Amino acid sequence: MKIGDLIKPQSIIIGFEAKSKNDALSKLAAEFAKQNSGVDEKKLLKALIEREQLESTAIGSGIAVPHVDYPEIGQTRGLFAVSNKGIDFGGMDKEPVHFIFLFVYSGKDVGERVKVLARVARLLQHKLIHTHLLSARKPEQIMEIFIANDMVSGN
Repeated sequence: MKIGDLIKPQSIIIGFEAKSKNDALSKLAAEFAKQNSGVDEKKLLKALIEREQLESTAIGSGIAVPHVDYPEIGQTRGLFAVSNKGIDFGGMDKEPVHFIFLFVYSGKDVGERVKVLARVARLLQHKLIHTHLLSARKPEQIMEIFIANDMVSGN
């Protein structure tokens, strides 16, 4: 599963700002529901908050990957948000989150979750990628980074 298959230019939010983790989740759930018919915004937000209560999805280095199963979606989809200011996601490293990958899984392939998280980790392991993502002004520029990474990473 490639990031470029899950994130499309219209699902990239540049200049994303939120006052808190819950505010960020609320805004992401609203945008996701707007872009994906049949998704109930309140149900998705409830699932995201419940997931965050288990453990923060901030994985360090300014990255958060909130994710939930939502079987009604049919196929896994995602959103990507870039916050120049950063958002407190309650991660163990206490660093503000600048990059948020929201993934809503269909629940059909349990191993898919691990593959997607591994791709995100590989993509953002280099600080130069962080710099390019933060300086992007158009979703298409971010897509170019995702697609180039997908090509280098293979399947």
